Amino acid sequence: MKNQKSTLALITLLALGAGIGCASKPASSDEPTPAAAPSQPSGAAAAPTTTAAAPAANSAATAAAAENQRKLAEARQLLDQARGYSGLNADQSSRMREAEAAMAAGDGRRAYDLLNGLLSELRAAKMTYAVVKGDSLWTISGKSEVYGNPYAWPLVYKANSDKIKDADLIYPGQELGVDKAPTQAAMDAATRHAKTRGAWSVGAVEDSDKSYLNSGN
Repeated sequence: MKNQKSTLALITLLALGAGIGCASKPASSDEPTPAAAPSQPSGAAAAPTTTAAAPAANSAATAAAAENQRKLAEARQLLDQARGYSGLNADQSSRMREAEAAMAAGDGRRAYDLLNGLLSELRAAKMTYAVVKGDSLWTISGKSEVYGNPYAWPLVYKANSDKIKDADLIYPGQELGVDKAPTQAAMDAATRHAKTRGAWSVGAVEDSDKSYLNSGN
């Protein structure tokens, strides 16, 4: 009888243990979990914008290239004009070379800006010379601050034809305008006239001087 009671108690304990184990069982790892949102491919959202922007970018590049070619063409014209000037100083010559290098590199904007500024400066290069006793157009043009070349005197004469009636006669105190950057053509014409004019004659305007004043250079 005693053994039967022990056996019944053991069966009861086992049954209770099984129940407790079932009650405390952790949730199965097989239970469904929320699916993660699929990752967005990198750049997927930007694709429509890139596609739409491509024609605009191509159009802008084409316009920029056309503008550069236009500036190169204008720069070539300005370079031809700048090369026509004589007596450029070291800085002006350096800027001309820099513009030539920019043109060789295909940089139209840089070349144009350099040459446009240089030409503006050359066209405005003027000085005033006050005549002193003993001066002549020959000695004035020979001064280093003027042309450094006495044969350039016709340039001074022509620039001041409203003040100088006879190239052989100027007066102390006269203020003469001097074009510091004449074109090479003007310099050549002046030198040619100075060398072929003939003898000086005070008080008379030589016919050769009249012809020179009426010439294009």
